[in-house]
Amino acid sequence: MAVLAAFLGVARLAGVVVQLAVGQDGVQLTVLAAAPEGLAPGFRVGGGVITFLGRDGSAEFFWLALLTWLPYAVVDVVVLFLVARVVRQANVGERPLFAATTARSFRRIGFLLLLGNLVAGVLDSLGRSALTGVVLTGPSMFQWPDGRAIAWALVGLVGLAVSEIVWRGVVLREEVEGTV
Repeated sequence: MAVLAAFLGVARLAGVVVQLAVGQDGVQLTVLAAAPEGLAPGFRVGGGVITFLGRDGSAEFFWLALLTWLPYAVVDVVVLFLVARVVRQANVGERPLFAATTARSFRRIGFLLLLGNLVAGVLDSLGRSALTGVVLTGPSMFQWPDGRAIAWALVGLVGLAVSEIVWRGVVLREEVEGTV
């Protein structure tokens, strides 16, 4: 499972880097008009998506576009590795689900999802806001992050709740084994 997670993460990274290097990638930016007046050369707007068209490339656009999705990808790959480790550990032992290591692992996953995605959302917002300065010849506009940062942060809260349930199961199991 960990190998599959690593492969998918590297494949996604390679695909986006190739698309950005070739100059055929778009970034979702909120613009006030369907076709803003001051659009820099080499860009086009369609359906709220600003696409970079030039093959020679703009390094600034490349790095800022990478900033809009790379933090999410890093958090996702690390969480997949942690989940694979929990599954591997759960297959060992007599009662592996209600073990202290499982509770700690779920707590790590929950905090990583919660804090990592909030930080990724801030970086996404900064990258999108800076991209409006690159794409538009006028002043840049503040861009709010899309809803995935909040959605995955809520999943992190669920992970923390699961860790607390598992921890209470560990305590109950130790009490039952102590009385028998």
